[in-house]
Amino acid sequence: RCPFHQEKTPSFHVWPETGTWKCFGCGVAGNAFTFLMQREGLRFHEAVRQLAGEAGIQLPEDDDPEASRRAARLDGLRRVMEWACTHFQAMLREPGDEGERARAYFKRRGITGPTARDFRLGYAPPGWDRMILAAQRDGIPEQDLLEAGLVIAREGKSGVYDRFRDRVVFPIADAQ
Repeated sequence: RCPFHQEKTPSFHVWPETGTWKCFGCGVAGNAFTFLMQREGLRFHEAVRQLAGEAGIQLPEDDDPEASRRAARLDGLRRVMEWACTHFQAMLREPGDEGERARAYFKRRGITGPTARDFRLGYAPPGWDRMILAAQRDGIPEQDLLEAGLVIAREGKSGVYDRFRDRVVFPIADAQ
């Protein structure tokens, strides 16, 4: 069935030998790049990079030093966000009242353990500095947490505090 419109009978066809596809129901057609661009809302160069990465093909880097610096910074922020996701998942599995409250909440909402694992759901425990302390233990700089939006700078004072406190966490994963 076509991923671009609702239909009752399949009308989407892929020709692997040419790397093309077409929906005979809505008329959209293209190749792997256009599929990813339409399905994920990517620009062409983003689709090329994603497909190259999935295929294990290394693309040449841009010669622009500023673009290289931005790309390196984004990679660093992605690592911080991945660390945070893993941290929140661990807090959900933590024994004791805090993790149990979050697990009970998920259970009441019909979310099972396997679903929570598949979607990488987590829990941010109460407290103003729980994530900050965990990040310090793991060598994550405060500035990276701030730039990623995981902590908030105190107004009129030095230091930061955790953005997420005493709440379940649903990570968002996309090409950006």
